[in-house]
Amino acid sequence: MGGGWRLLGFVAITLLVPAFIGQWNLTKRKFDTSPREKLAQKKPGVVLLGDSMLETRIDEQVLRETAGIKFEKMAYPGSGSASWWLILKNYIAPQSYPPRTIVIFFRNMQLTLADYHTQGRFRPRLEALMSDNGEPFLEGILRSTRKEENGRLLSLAQRLYPLQKHQLEWQEKIYARALILSTVSVERSVVRKQSDRLFSTRGLRADAGAYAEGDDNMTGLAPAGHDLRTMLPGSLLPPLLDLARQEKIRLVFFRVKRKPQDDGTPHLDSGYLQAYMAALKDHLRTAGATFIDETTDPEIGRDFYGGDDHLREDRMADYTRLFWEKHGVAITAGESGGKDVAP
Repeated sequence: MGGGWRLLGFVAITLLVPAFIGQWNLTKRKFDTSPREKLAQKKPGVVLLGDSMLETRIDEQVLRETAGIKFEKMAYPGSGSASWWLILKNYIAPQSYPPRTIVIFFRNMQLTLADYHTQGRFRPRLEALMSDNGEPFLEGILRSTRKEENGRLLSLAQRLYPLQKHQLEWQEKIYARALILSTVSVERSVVRKQSDRLFSTRGLRADAGAYAEGDDNMTGLAPAGHDLRTMLPGSLLPPLLDLARQEKIRLVFFRVKRKPQDDGTPHLDSGYLQAYMAALKDHLRTAGATFIDETTDPEIGRDFYGGDDHLREDRMADYTRLFWEKHGVAITAGESGGKDVAP
């Protein structure tokens, strides 16, 4: 009997202590204004926007030398359409001299998966993109897109354990404290840069895709039954297009190629994904945006890739040159009407 009571006590402590502590940590993460200030200083003509697909593809120095244009690379690993809409709204649109073109790097159905990577460990980074006045429009979109059967459980868990959404923030605080305790001040910037480089997506093992592809590349970014016309009204793609149109910013949507199969052949879209992409192309063309699809480009071979869909760091320069050689004209064209571009 004593063992049973001890077990109950252990469970109670495990469940109740985090809930109690979490009630003291309800604040939103502070809005990060530094990207907006950086854009105001650099005044780029082109902004490249995306997640780790962008981070591991475009070598900024090589593109600067190859393209000869003023551009800014805004890569937010783990981001999705919610983050990209906030970046356009809170960083790019307020500029006195906004960029003429934004190139958004995406995979599969990412543009209409509003709730993708907005909860859990991704929430603090999303909050850093939110204005201090809050984002009621975005929050409404996110609430409406969550599946009802999971929504109740998720809502209950968030009310009981609000500390959970600050998990990443506390990890960063612990990292900063460890850096202070383990180094002298003159070494910290060097150690931080080396650490960020070592643990970035560029440093993934070549077999990392065996662990990552099942979630992000297959199910997570191409859920069966995700029909464009059904999902479009509740997604962030329409407000993204509307805001860009208001600000006279041309949008280029660049669909990146997944890591080819072992025999070098590209992954072919399933039937429902083919239908989705055809509808997406039509919608973007009608909206005046440009669509570029490199998913079957034969020159981007398997040897370019490291872990899953990320490119190897030593092939980024080669990829960057190919990227601009093939798509630079379409990106800088500035035409008012939309068009499709394929390799």
